[in-house]
Amino acid sequence: MSSLIYREIRKSDYSRVKELINEAFKFKQYTSNSKVLDIILEIYIRSCLLEQDYTQVIEENGEIMGILFGKTNKKSNFVKNADNIWSLLVCWVKVLFTNKKDKEPLLDFKKVTNAYSNLIKECNDNFDGEVVLFIVDEKCRGKGIGKKLVNNYLDFCKRKAVRSLYLFTDTKCNYGFYDNNGFKRMGEKQININTINGPSDLGVYLYSYKVS
Repeated sequence: MSSLIYREIRKSDYSRVKELINEAFKFKQYTSNSKVLDIILEIYIRSCLLEQDYTQVIEENGEIMGILFGKTNKKSNFVKNADNIWSLLVCWVKVLFTNKKDKEPLLDFKKVTNAYSNLIKECNDNFDGEVVLFIVDEKCRGKGIGKKLVNNYLDFCKRKAVRSLYLFTDTKCNYGFYDNNGFKRMGEKQININTINGPSDLGVYLYSYKVS
């Protein structure tokens, strides 16, 4: 019988979380260079860790099967984030010494982040919370794990007097989860990205949720 443990993230979880990020967002479609892929994943996880003031992972039989990072309007702690800032600096130094061809996936990553910025500007809403990162391993979907992670975060938001929150997702992800769990789609952008198999269209979505 499997045993589920809900807890905060630990540094020892980072490698597994990067695996989940790669599986969920399919970053391996952008590059066949394993070193560049690792830089992208490291930038992604460290950027998310810089943003969050709430983390929860689900551990099943010793393996991380789901994660949620959340953010409220609480100011970040520089000392607490020093390790993440340093890791990001190291990554960007590596990028500087990466050849132009191998840097191309980072330009597509920039297209996605630009779409995020434009969506939030166009929404013109005063959100005070954010789901920074939310992933459930495909093998565990349909078991209620994702809903439990979200509900735990919503309880945290209520304690922090958060009124509304937002998140970004895209057509590579299971965005139907949000449609079926009380989230409202506020906007969308269509962008074109380059993959190792050629150009591909990607829909990027902004969702909101009224906490109270």
